Amino acid sequence: MAQRAKASQRTRSTKKRSGRRAPARPSTRSTTRAPEPFARLERLARNLWWTWNPEAKRLFESLDPALWRAKHHNPLTTIAELDPVRRESLAHDDRFLAALAGVEKGLDAYLRARTWYPRTASAKQKKMRVAYFCMEYGLHESLPLYAGGLGILAADHLKSASDLGIPLVGVGMLWRFGYYRQEIRSDGEVRVLYPRSEFEHLPVTDTGKTIRVPIGRSNVRAKIWRLDVGRIALYLLDTDVPENTPADRALTHHLYGGDNEYRIRQEVLLGIGGLMALDELGIEPTVFHLNEGHAAFAPLERVRRSVRAGRSMEEAIDEVRGSSVFTTHTPVPEGNDRFDIRLFNKYLRHYTKALGITDHELHALGREDESDRSEPF
Repeated sequence: MAQRAKASQRTRSTKKRSGRRAPARPSTRSTTRAPEPFARLERLARNLWWTWNPEAKRLFESLDPALWRAKHHNPLTTIAELDPVRRESLAHDDRFLAALAGVEKGLDAYLRARTWYPRTASAKQKKMRVAYFCMEYGLHESLPLYAGGLGILAADHLKSASDLGIPLVGVGMLWRFGYYRQEIRSDGEVRVLYPRSEFEHLPVTDTGKTIRVPIGRSNVRAKIWRLDVGRIALYLLDTDVPENTPADRALTHHLYGGDNEYRIRQEVLLGIGGLMALDELGIEPTVFHLNEGHAAFAPLERVRRSVRAGRSMEEAIDEVRGSSVFTTHTPVPEGNDRFDIRLFNKYLRHYTKALGITDHELHALGREDESDRSEPF
């Protein structure tokens, strides 16, 4: 003991002479964690990969199970409204932080993985670029961009394309209210509700790009938002911007709402505006996949562009037909929009001059019986 005491005195004496402190022993636990865990959670929430990954869903639910259910399983809303005490507790919870790191590792590994399509496609097939158009996408209940089965099918298509590594981008609309919900009142009556989306809690990213789409006499401005679905980018058009008139701003309010005029204006926006959005983003598809007929004006616009490039009407139609895919979720008459010819002319009659054809020839493109002048488009 005397020897240890003398050694301790020598150590203290050395410290005094040198004016330096002995190096501190490394801490076994860091007091700072960078980046802050909730910023990392938000990064995970902004890629819809989490919607088909059980570990990611459990991670978000563990933040606050009751709040998670109350907010319709929306991770961004749950994070934003989390109790500060709970937030502080989680920020220093090693078990939670380990789970977070594990999910982050899973997403990074998923995005880096060499998938089926790049492994098996020929050199020619690897040049394929698919643009997938649909009016609705049922990616998750917290993202009200869908009404039912068509949207679920479209979303599953994007998720499958992501898993397989297919070079595809989606084109759709960023609905502010989406499809209606029903509420049963205490007296048994059913009330239809259109709850506005909590826009600040949607996992979309502003591309910084806008387009102006001619729809009748309006020159409608549309912002382009990006939504990441695993490896797939879904681009969504949004006309609810201050530069537009109230009627034009409302074009991306309600899914399947309003009358036929509201619908034809929406379909011009999706089909023709969708092509313009791809142009603005610098995306050049080789295949155009229309899921249901809501984007049917896209091939009409593509024919116009082909004719303008010098091809005959027949050559242009063959070219567009050969690079188009059409799928339908509703193969019955009620599943296909029909527009009165006067309404069609109001918004699309200018295609007769652009294509160098007669009104009747233009109308025939959208009729089952091309010779029946009484049929709608």
